[in-house]
Amino acid sequence: MIITSFLLVSVSLINADLTCKDQNGNPVDFFMSYKLPKDSKNKEIQGIKEGFAFFYLDGNVKSLMPSKHDLRDENQAIAHTLNQIYKAKNNLTMARVMWNDELPHSAEHHDESKEKSDEKDKTKESKTKKPSISNKVFKIINKKVSEVKKIAKREAERKTVAKKPTVKKLSSKKESTKKTLSKKKSNEVIDKDSSDKNKTSGINSSKYAHAKGTLAFDKESGFYLIHSIPGFPPVSNYSYPNSGTNYGQSILCITVKFSQVDEIAKQLYFDRPQVYNGYLPTSLVSKVPYFSKVLAGEYQKDKSKTSSVTEIKSRNNVVFKSFAKTAAFKNDLYDGLVAPTLKTGLIVETWRRGKEVELNCSVEHPISDVRTFSVIKTSTFTYTQDHSKLAISADKNKPYVCIGDINRMTTQYTRGGGTTCLMDIYIWKQYYSIPKNITSCDTNGNN
Repeated sequence: MIITSFLLVSVSLINADLTCKDQNGNPVDFFMSYKLPKDSKNKEIQGIKEGFAFFYLDGNVKSLMPSKHDLRDENQAIAHTLNQIYKAKNNLTMARVMWNDELPHSAEHHDESKEKSDEKDKTKESKTKKPSISNKVFKIINKKVSEVKKIAKREAERKTVAKKPTVKKLSSKKESTKKTLSKKKSNEVIDKDSSDKNKTSGINSSKYAHAKGTLAFDKESGFYLIHSIPGFPPVSNYSYPNSGTNYGQSILCITVKFSQVDEIAKQLYFDRPQVYNGYLPTSLVSKVPYFSKVLAGEYQKDKSKTSSVTEIKSRNNVVFKSFAKTAAFKNDLYDGLVAPTLKTGLIVETWRRGKEVELNCSVEHPISDVRTFSVIKTSTFTYTQDHSKLAISADKNKPYVCIGDINRMTTQYTRGGGTTCLMDIYIWKQYYSIPKNITSCDTNGNN
C-alpha cells in the first residue's frame, strides 16, 4: 500500500531564473550528454573505469567532448542544472516534478544489471528482492485537479498575502489513494514528495510510462531534463547512483520559457509517468492545467487518441519535436510514430532484452537496430552494454537526433513513453558516427 502524506505551505515570493546549465554552471539553451559504459581497461577518460564518464555538447559547442569532471563531481552540467532545485528548498515559487519508472532508493536495493522483461511487460531495473514500504518512504499526493483549481481560485480572491510562510504537516494515513482532503486554507500549495533520505519504495509498476525525467520552472522560465538513468535523480541532493554505472545512458536538457511548460506537461499527460517528487504553487495552477493533472496523477484515458506529437521551443527558439504515446498505443514508438512523422528511417539504440521488435522492411522509412557502437575514440561496445534511448535519422538531409524513454521491445507496446528530437546537421554528425554495426534492411549491416 502506498502511504499518503500532504504538506501545506503558504507562498513567499523568491525570484529565480531556471535554465539548463553548462559544464561551468552558466545558463545554456540546451545540452546533450552520453554516459559511457564502464570500461575498466580505459585509463584515458576521467571516471570511465568506474562507470561515471560522459561526453557532452550543447547549443554553443556542438561537438561531443569528454567531461573533465565525471558524474560523481558536482562541477558538471547535470549537477549544476539539478542543484537549482536542491539549493532552493525555500523557493516556493519554483514548481517541479520528477518521474522515473524505477524510483530512487539506496544502491543496496538497486542494480540495473538485473533489468529484464517478461511477456507481461514487467521490465525490471532492480533486484528481485524489494525493500518494504514505510511511512517515511514514497509520500505521494492524491489531490484531485478540481480541488487544486478551487484552491487557486480562493488564493486569487485573497486581498492580503501572508507575511511569513507557515508549515503544517498532516499525518500519514493508510487509506485509499482516491480519498482527498477537504476544507483547505486558501494559502495552500501542493507538494508531492518522497523522504528526505532519498529512498523510495522501489515500486516498478508496468501501468506507468517507461520514462525518466525532471521538469522545473517558475513564472518566467524552466528546464526540461530527459534521461535514461534508473533511480535518478535523488529528491534532496545531487548524487549519481553507483548502481547506474555499468551501462551507457542518454541525457537531454532544454531551457524553456514558461509558455512551453504546459506543452511539455501535455506530453507527460499522454505518457503517464510515475511521479515521485512534485511541487506546484497554487498561483500557477490555473496557468498550467496539464501540469496540474500530471501532478494529481491524471492521464490520457481516451483510447481514440493514443499519441501526441508537438513542438517544444527552447528559450532561444530552437525547435524540438516531441513524441508521446499512451499504453493503449500498442505499437513500437519508432516504427509506429517517430519515423512516419519525421519521414526518415531511424537508427535506434535502446535497451533490448526479451522479445525484440522485428525489422519491418516493407515500410517506406524502416528502423535499424544498433549492434555495436563507439563514442569518438573510446572502446567499441555492444548494445548489451547500453541503456540509452537514442534514435538517429538515416537520412543526412533530415538530420534528426532523438533522446527519450522507450525501448524497442514488444513488451513496451503497452507502456507509455516518448522521445524528443532535434534537427541539426552538426549534432547529427556527432551522433551518427556512434553506431558502428547495425541490424538493418540493408544486408551489409554497416553504418
